[in-house]
Amino acid sequence: MKVIVVGAGIGGLFAGIALREAGCDVTVYERYPEPRVVGAGLTLWANALKLFRRYGVLDEVIGRAGACEHSEFRTDRGHTLSRVALGELVERFGLPTVCVHRHVVTDTLLRRFGSERLVLGHELVSVHQDDAGVAAQFADGETVTADVLIGADGIHSVVRSALFPHLTPVYDGQTVWRGMVDAAGLPATSFVAFGRGSRAGWSPMGDGQAYWFGARFQPAGMPDRFGSVKADLLDEFGDWAAPIAELMAATPEDAIVRSDVYAVPRLPSWATGRIALLGDAAHAMAPHVAQGACLAVEDATVLALRLAGESTPQAALQRYSDERRARVGIVLDEADGVGRLAAMNGPVSSRLRNAALRLIPGRMLLSGFARPAAYEVTT
Repeated sequence: MKVIVVGAGIGGLFAGIALREAGCDVTVYERYPEPRVVGAGLTLWANALKLFRRYGVLDEVIGRAGACEHSEFRTDRGHTLSRVALGELVERFGLPTVCVHRHVVTDTLLRRFGSERLVLGHELVSVHQDDAGVAAQFADGETVTADVLIGADGIHSVVRSALFPHLTPVYDGQTVWRGMVDAAGLPATSFVAFGRGSRAGWSPMGDGQAYWFGARFQPAGMPDRFGSVKADLLDEFGDWAAPIAELMAATPEDAIVRSDVYAVPRLPSWATGRIALLGDAAHAMAPHVAQGACLAVEDATVLALRLAGESTPQAALQRYSDERRARVGIVLDEADGVGRLAAMNGPVSSRLRNAALRLIPGRMLLSGFARPAAYEVTT
C-alpha cells in the first residue's frame, strides 16, 4: 500500500516509522526546506513512551530528557498548594514521565525514519481522491498519487481544510511565552503557579537545560504593551516568586517564543475515504494536560495498525477515526476542565481554586495524571 504523509513533525515522522513497520510504502512530505521545530519543551507520559519503545527510539529520547519525579501547584507568591509524586507512576507503568526539548524528539525520529523517503521543500496545495486512489498536488506543480494520504500538517492543516473547509482553528483565550535556560543550580521539582488569569511554570528538561512558560488570558492579537516581548512578559510576571521572574529575566529577548494559543474544533470525523488526519491537524488543543505530542504518537500507531489489519483503506481509516475520536475526546474533556480552573481571574474564584487545590490529596491529583497515561494501544 502506497501512503503519503504530509508533515514532518512528531506525528508525521512517527507515522512514517509505524507505517513502514506495517509494510506500507510510505513517503513523508514537508513544506519547509528543513524540518522545523515549533515550541520549546514537551512532556512525554507512559502512554507515548510505550510506543517509543515499540519502535526502537525510547532509549535515545530518555537519555536526553529530564525525569519529572515531583511536581507542585503553587500560588504566584510561591506558596505550595499541592504536591504530586509523579515518580510513583514508574511503579505503575514501568516507565517514567519525562520532559524534553522538541528538537530531541524530532531529531531522533528523523534518524530512525531516514532521509531516503523524506521529501523536503514540498508545500501541499490541494488533494483529490476517487475510488482508485488519492492525488496530492504541490506548489511546484508536481502531483503524487497514492492509495492513502495522511494529513499530519499541524493546526493550520491544508489537508483538514480540504476535508472541512468551514472549520478553522479557534482562539483558546490565552497568550503563552516560552523559553529555555541553563538548569544549573535550579531545583529538580517542576511546578505550575497560578495567579489571577495567568499562570507560569518550569520543568527540568535534560541536556542541562530547563523549560519555563508563562500564560495570560487575554484577547487574541494583543500587541506587546511595553514595546517588546520581554518587557511585556516581565510586566506580568516580574514580581512572581522565585524562580519564575529570575528565569524569565535571564532569557535573552530573541530566545523568548510568544504565541497566541489556538485549538481545532472537534471534528465530525478524522477520515474521508482515503484521506485521514492525525495529531494537531485533527485535534490541536491548549497545553493544559501536556498530552498533545503523546496523542499524536498514539494516532500514528493506531493508524498503522488499522491499515495493516483491514481489508480496504477506507475501512481502516474509518475504524481509526472512530477509535481515536473517542480516546481524544476524553482527554479534551479533561483539558477543558483544567483550562477553566486556570482561567479563573476573579478575587473570589481564584481563591476558591487555590483552596480546592490545597484540599485535594496529592494521590488524587496523581490519579488524574495517570488516567490518560494508562492508555494502551490495542492491536
